Amino acid sequence: MRELRVEVIGDRRVCLIADQHSYYAVTLEVRGPLGLWEDISLAADAGLGLPEAQVRFRRRVAEQQARALGLGNL
Repeated sequence: MRELRVEVIGDRRVCLIADQHSYYAVTLEVRGPLGLWEDISLAADAGLGLPEAQVRFRRRVAEQQARALGLGNL
């Protein structure tokens, strides 16, 4: 797995990753009580083509930015 893009928003991290088979995924992680990243990704954000993965990445970043600003769900 190779990280293509990473955004850290508060205690959350959103990553766009590529695997060796040219599939892409968007992962969502939260910083746990010990300071380690814990995966809370959605299964629907895995096994994507690049165009869809880029759209999902931007959406997950926007969701986490809204959450950090206290705006709730988009």
